Amino acid sequence: MPQSLPRRSLLSGASALIASSVLSGCGGDSDDDTKDRVSKQAAPQAGSSGLEKTSITVGAIPILDDAPLYLAIRDGYFKAVGLDVRAEAIPGGAAGIPRLGKDLDITFGNYVSFIQAHTKGLDLRVESDGFQATTDTFGLMVAPGGDMRSPADLKGRTVAVNIRSNILHLLMLSLLSAHNVNEKDVTFVEVPFPDMGTALKKGKVDAAVMVEPFITGAQKDFGAEQLGDVISGPTENLPIAGYACTARWAKENPNTALAFARAMVQAQHECSDRRTVTGILPSYTKIDRQTAAIVRVGAFPATLNPTRIQRVADLMHRFGWLKQKFDVTAMVA
Repeated sequence: MPQSLPRRSLLSGASALIASSVLSGCGGDSDDDTKDRVSKQAAPQAGSSGLEKTSITVGAIPILDDAPLYLAIRDGYFKAVGLDVRAEAIPGGAAGIPRLGKDLDITFGNYVSFIQAHTKGLDLRVESDGFQATTDTFGLMVAPGGDMRSPADLKGRTVAVNIRSNILHLLMLSLLSAHNVNEKDVTFVEVPFPDMGTALKKGKVDAAVMVEPFITGAQKDFGAEQLGDVISGPTENLPIAGYACTARWAKENPNTALAFARAMVQAQHECSDRRTVTGILPSYTKIDRQTAAIVRVGAFPATLNPTRIQRVADLMHRFGWLKQKFDVTAMVA
């Protein structure tokens, strides 16, 4: 794959991708809102006065899910639409939200955190989809040789999540419910993704909800085993995360927001090829190329589809995280 694409080629290619009803890596989903938005607005040209901001900072997590963002930076997709994008590392999506409109223009984050923030009064707009989980991409991992055989054995145990009350916590509640385990029977503790393997290895936690590339890293390092798959049953193929900004920022910077979304369409599409994802992983994580080559790769939808994201809000309502049902259409650009 070439390191950069001509501006005109990138913009026309992005428009074609958005207009297509079948896109690699997004399960054939299309999104009328996204197509209408793109068709009604002219694409900002690189270096033109059409961009309200040409330099933006995006909150990012050094995990597999953010591969398209780093790809768009490395291969010049943002530069092709006139943007200079800097990725700012954050520990989780919830940590990036309070920084929006301050030192972050846009942040990557899980949909649970976005929905929670929106329902509490922070008007957010999701500008690009990010990652959709598939089987075995999110694992409930334990150290080898233990006495636990299924999630039903987690009663009285400690489980690590990167941040409480986020998407991983919610996924665990769904898995526990399927095995007749009450949330109160489990102690959830916060452990950053890069530290989960070490916490398991040293016995600081009994189990950890891990993501790639750290699952594969822990399996290679000390033989970590999967106790359960949190992406199963009602959470199968669940949308996990995307890129959002405040509604105010989007209103003040409509062309910049559109330029960002267009470049991400191209990057998300490119990441439908697992070799693209595994190839860029070592550049922004501590995973070596040998480990990166065997990680499990999920899906990177190239269109925003409120119907898919609605599944997250409905799951939150089911477990009492939302007192009332919430229509996500209000926060999808």
